[in-house]
Amino acid sequence: MAVSKKRIVWTNAALVLILIFSLTACGGKKEETKAGQTSSSQETSDEPVTITYSTFRAEDEVIFNQLIEKFQQENPGITVKFESNKDGGAYYQTLKANLSSGQAPDVFDIHPNTDYTTFAKEGIIADLSDQPFVTNYQDGPKALTTIDGKIYGFNHAVNLICVIYNKEIFKKHNVDVPKDWNDFVSIVNKLKAGGEGGIAYAGGDVKTVWLFNAIANELMNPADYKAFTEGIDNGSVTTIKDNAKIYTALKTLSEYNKQGLLYTNSDGVKYPQSLSLFAQGKSPMVIIGTWTFGTKDTDYPGIDVGIFPIPTLEGTQVGYAEPAQISVVNAKSKHIEAAKKWVNFLGSPENAAIYVNQAKMTTTVKGVEANFDGADILGVEMKKQVNVFPIIGTQNVDSYQADYDAMKDNILFKGEDVDEEIAKFEKLLQKANLKNLK
Repeated sequence: MAVSKKRIVWTNAALVLILIFSLTACGGKKEETKAGQTSSSQETSDEPVTITYSTFRAEDEVIFNQLIEKFQQENPGITVKFESNKDGGAYYQTLKANLSSGQAPDVFDIHPNTDYTTFAKEGIIADLSDQPFVTNYQDGPKALTTIDGKIYGFNHAVNLICVIYNKEIFKKHNVDVPKDWNDFVSIVNKLKAGGEGGIAYAGGDVKTVWLFNAIANELMNPADYKAFTEGIDNGSVTTIKDNAKIYTALKTLSEYNKQGLLYTNSDGVKYPQSLSLFAQGKSPMVIIGTWTFGTKDTDYPGIDVGIFPIPTLEGTQVGYAEPAQISVVNAKSKHIEAAKKWVNFLGSPENAAIYVNQAKMTTTVKGVEANFDGADILGVEMKKQVNVFPIIGTQNVDSYQADYDAMKDNILFKGEDVDEEIAKFEKLLQKANLKNLK
């Protein structure tokens, strides 16, 4: 029996409606994972989401809460939950456990160290090379956060590790910023002869780390320092004395001891005590980071300060800085686009200015003007040559780090002979045979 044209038209229309309904249903329903969770790839852009941002910079909570409020006003569909833990050890222990269990924050901060390199190479953190914040990134931090040609994080700021000095005490004794090593030693001796103490240094907490890293990176190109350190780790470097700059750095540590430049028993001085010695005028100088400008009102209130690079046997012409925290995006975030928006927000000139001017650190973003108390001092130093500590990739540190640190500690705090300490460490390196470790 023939089918009428009217019937055919209706049938085709019905099929079209069925197809439209089916496609609409498929598009409207979010794809389910095996665990019954919603796939982030199907998440609609206007769906309200909550992302978690975690940092070890607990002291910046007020600043970040201000930025979060601003971000949420500009992005009404995204809520940012802030988490912090100022205990660095506990912070990383929790972070790594959460990464293993799939419960890690959407955005988290890490130090510029081996973790950053490892997380990037293992795909734990997302590639942010194509994100808008990169266009405003200064060349130095851009290079710092680039791994195998890709940028994986936003480095908020840098801090100088330097000598902070009390201008009033310097003026009282008619001394000025040292021009070279001999001038530096002469100034310290003159101050001590006038009843002042030695240079405050938190050796009880940081051991030789700040002092040696600063001296070594002032003496040599950071890329060369990175190559040397990674060479120890991979076994390609087994002799220390052959590197003239590292040898000079160790000799400089020795001279700090021989000349009695540091405050008495600095190997037992903790971080708060070093600040207290400076605040009370017992030490006219303190070796520390310029992040303390942000806590100046409580750490050393009322003191008019100046800064200069940590002197080495070769002079005081080059400064040294360490990168502050790097914000990265969890590659497995269920809300990865929202997470990227938060990082881009932090990296914009407008919001980066809010952060560095309240945290009182040196910006890494183009077009940011610093206007906090002390910004002029930092600005003058940053216009000079400043070497920034590189991100170093190491895998075998457990095999040698304790002995490497002991060598430097013995030279600085115990006055042990440089050549003898080097010989002991080189013997350990040769025995460890790091080149054959995997």
